Amino acid sequence: MPLVTSKEMLLKAQQGGYAVGAFNAENMEMVKAIIAAAEELKINIGSAVPRLEEIAMEVTGRNLITGLPKTMKISSTEIYEALKDPISELIEAIQAVIERTPPQLASDIFNDGIVFTGGAAALTGLCEAVYAVMKIPCGVADDPQTCVVMGCGRALEDYSALRHLLGNGRGR
Repeated sequence: MPLVTSKEMLLKAQQGGYAVGAFNAENMEMVKAIIAAAEELKINIGSAVPRLEEIAMEVTGRNLITGLPKTMKISSTEIYEALKDPISELIEAIQAVIERTPPQLASDIFNDGIVFTGGAAALTGLCEAVYAVMKIPCGVADDPQTCVVMGCGRALEDYSALRHLLGNGRGR
């Protein structure tokens, strides 16, 4: 996968957290508290597909109008609405990567599926959302937060055996 594609995918994944903060900031007075809690909201009550049962989470911060402390209840529906566009953009980015993927590798992806890693992998319903659009099976890595770093560490430990997989380090 070209490096630029990897950067595009990372940006799309990161935008999910920013969208939660931006969506709520537009609709409520507690900008700083909501942006600070965006990642926690996304992980705890966020979903890439509508939840069958709505859940909520309380966020406490300072009301920017009155300056007084305020606690607000944010619903999973609000977070889902905030994440809809970034999730659609992420799915479009996945489609773009597959379109640029050599046919043999694309065939493997369609047969074996996509394995999500990183923070976005923790988002409830992400696999279902991708499958609904692309009809490609999806799953989450056993340790999505650290598996990429661990794999890079293993590659460095046995660099001579894996050098042919790592390329020459020059851009494409």
